[in-house]
Amino acid sequence: MSIPRESAWPLPAGLKSESVDGYDLAYVEHGAGLPVIFVHGGGLDYRYFAPQMEPFGEYYRAIAVSLRHCYPEPWRGDGEFSLDEHARDLTMFIRQVASEPVHLVGMSRGGTVSLYAARLAPELIRSVTFAEGGSGMHDFAPEEPALRDMRDRVMQTVAARLANGDVDGALAPYLEFVNGPGSWDKLPGSVKGWFRDNAWTLAAASRYTLSPFSCADALALDVPVLLVGADSSPPQFRAILDRLQPCLRRSERALISNSSHGMSSINPAEFNATVMAFIARY
Repeated sequence: MSIPRESAWPLPAGLKSESVDGYDLAYVEHGAGLPVIFVHGGGLDYRYFAPQMEPFGEYYRAIAVSLRHCYPEPWRGDGEFSLDEHARDLTMFIRQVASEPVHLVGMSRGGTVSLYAARLAPELIRSVTFAEGGSGMHDFAPEEPALRDMRDRVMQTVAARLANGDVDGALAPYLEFVNGPGSWDKLPGSVKGWFRDNAWTLAAASRYTLSPFSCADALALDVPVLLVGADSSPPQFRAILDRLQPCLRRSERALISNSSHGMSSINPAEFNATVMAFIARY
């Protein structure tokens, strides 16, 4: 296990930092045992997994990491923003911090990053929880044109409004895309702050790069994958899971009740129990 060093930018209390390919990845951990690494979705950071840290930490070494350019880095959209780079960072982070194979729990775009990391270094992965990921993975995009093109239209709106300085106006359509109408207004003020801290990563996501990931790539994975959906999520997420599942050799499916896309914070008790039951088998 490596020794954390001082970060290139201030870290909140309790946060650690690991230099990965010259970049300081911030993370928080709780507990001991087999590592379970949580990978956040678009516009978020390690703080999103607060409802998971203590419950998982009772049985595992629970680690929530902030991906490159996400809070606490004060990033404003300069330079590259690449899902492939996030996946490479994650595999290096696992080697340096976990020092053994891990369970990956990826929410939304974090699920996509986790799947790409499993392709890069399957020897490092015990299992992947893929919680409504897949946006931007063209081979698994919904077949219905209106659903397939929705993400691109939303992300272009986000980027344009941010460029005009309208941060909340940029975030509102994104939250409606992932959690349904009125989602931004319903968020607690603290969670709105998380999105504001990471707003420019959403603008960059309108142009982020990711290499193709095909059905053949998925079939090549010999890693157990839990595909998690939520009963009230917008239909594009279920469509992606439906298209991905036949391409996975070792997959299971779960549905979180009384929840939408932000299921791990909306219904953390059911989400935590579902994921822990899955990873306990591996």
